[in-house]
Amino acid sequence: LMDPAHHRRHHFEWEGTVREWFSMPYLEPARVDLAAGETPPAPASDVERFIWGATAGMLRNFYRFLAA
Repeated sequence: LMDPAHHRRHHFEWEGTVREWFSMPYLEPARVDLAAGETPPAPASDVERFIWGATAGMLRNFYRFLAA
């Protein structure tokens, strides 16, 4: 999250106004719920998630504060 290469800026125009927001992708480790004694069938893939909008904007501002 603190890698600026992962800070994505998005925008679109709606009713004549440009809207902008940030998103930050991250990988959530895959979870496999197993009963006692079971072994996983195969390695599970991590899941890509996104932090976006106001939360991503706050994290970006926090990153810039720390980097100053």
